[in-house]
Amino acid sequence: MKLKTRIAYAVFPPPVWDTLRQEWPMTKLRWKNALFRRRIERRFQKSRELKIHLGCGKRVIAGWVNVDCFRGPGIDFTGDLRRPLPFADGSARLIYSEHVLEHLQMEDALQLLQECKRVLAPDGILRIGIPDAEIYLRAYISGDQPFFDELKHLGGAINPLRTPMEVINHMFRMGACHLFAWDWPTLQLALTEAGFVSTRKGASGVASSTEICLDDPAHAFETLYVEASKGPLQIEWFHKPGAARSVRTASPEPSPLAAREEPNDSQLDPAGTKAKSA
Repeated sequence: MKLKTRIAYAVFPPPVWDTLRQEWPMTKLRWKNALFRRRIERRFQKSRELKIHLGCGKRVIAGWVNVDCFRGPGIDFTGDLRRPLPFADGSARLIYSEHVLEHLQMEDALQLLQECKRVLAPDGILRIGIPDAEIYLRAYISGDQPFFDELKHLGGAINPLRTPMEVINHMFRMGACHLFAWDWPTLQLALTEAGFVSTRKGASGVASSTEICLDDPAHAFETLYVEASKGPLQIEWFHKPGAARSVRTASPEPSPLAAREEPNDSQLDPAGTKAKSA
């Protein structure tokens, strides 16, 4: 360890420096967007029928407004998702977000969901994919060692994750990048509190339309997908050909963790194969 690092850690513990390293770029980004707020608003405020991809990362999708907190080729807007979105009320037909919500504190996630509701058109659809904590906890409770054996290097872990609990800790923390663990009841409650009326869960590749199904097959084994709308719309699923099957589709039995009412998953087509994490 370098002398400068040792001195820094003597002043503040490593988690504090990790937070500062993460927050400083976000602070500069917020300052920049505040400075050019009018220009950004003019760019998007007159747009309608938008398809917004929140937290796109490197998965830039043509025909969508790709939004992320880091600059990159094809990204249309760079911003902090803990701040209001630069889109007009009711201007979006579709909003998609995969593996983003877990990077926010619960309060910030709820604020983002409220922003999505504001931006979404009355007949628009929001589709969210999040790592499903229930899948990991179900595997832990049932002693599914093969599930954890495949995840020794989950999220690019350099040192092998040796026990199921090490995998679970790494999944829920991901080097302090993950801030909240989600499951279906918790996300459904958050969407309801944000003002959404209709919510329904599904698996990877199971969506209300081909257009909104941007699911990454690499995330299929661990991801819960939920669609929500502002009004009482009937969301009907189709299965995207060749889509990977998730653990949830493969094992639709009720969770042993708690007695809860399970939605009817009988309409989910279990075609496809299980994908492993990258």
